Amino acid sequence: MRQRRRVGLGTLVAASLAAAVLGGGLVLLAGKASGWLGGGETVVLERASAIPEDAEAAAFSDAKPLQGNTFDPAAIYRRRSVGVVTIYSLFPGHADGAPNAQAQGSGFVVSPDGYVLTNSHVITTAGEETASEAVAAAETVYVEFPDGERVSARVVGWDLFSDVGLLQVDPEEHALRPVPLGDSSTVAVGEPVAAIGSPFGQAGSLAVGVVSAIHRAVESLTSDYNVIDAIQTDAPINRGNSGGPLF
Repeated sequence: MRQRRRVGLGTLVAASLAAAVLGGGLVLLAGKASGWLGGGETVVLERASAIPEDAEAAAFSDAKPLQGNTFDPAAIYRRRSVGVVTIYSLFPGHADGAPNAQAQGSGFVVSPDGYVLTNSHVITTAGEETASEAVAAAETVYVEFPDGERVSARVVGWDLFSDVGLLQVDPEEHALRPVPLGDSSTVAVGEPVAAIGSPFGQAGSLAVGVVSAIHRAVESLTSDYNVIDAIQTDAPINRGNSGGPLF
């Protein structure tokens, strides 16, 4: 996945502030131990209990848990990871003249007929700086299942405006466990999510987070237009996760 990760200003400020507070505390302790701050009368102040009584009572509240607290990433992984695959695309003679340029991404089985969803930039030349204006499909595509077995796949088609690609494998060549599609219109900000894919080629990796925002417009890798109505998540998404599902 061609994605630049940026550290927000707020993160830097928070990190700097935490470091400054911690560093100041260390300086005061060292100064006290070395006698830099000594020489005066010691005054002891009476302090109230660190935990007020009402706070202690609140710690044992019988309020019902918030929606989403039953989120179980381990159960999701057990049920759905068998339908998530790693995709390898070969582009002989493409990308700076390399003899066998290769793209790696993720995907998931969506039909017992062998259809596999992924991103169009995983299986085509779309988004490549060295690509010609005419987008072409990879010459050879392999789908690797969680058990390590690879089968060849046929590029059925792609949509550059939504960056979606469709493959098909022969269902006779490997047992298929389709992943059911959800309704993205019901997604709400704050809901927990799990992403399964092959970041950096590490197949079957699980990442968790929450929905950070919905209805985003993000820069497209495959067209001059933004991808609209995108779901933003803080779950780690790295190169190689492209095309994988978010549960």
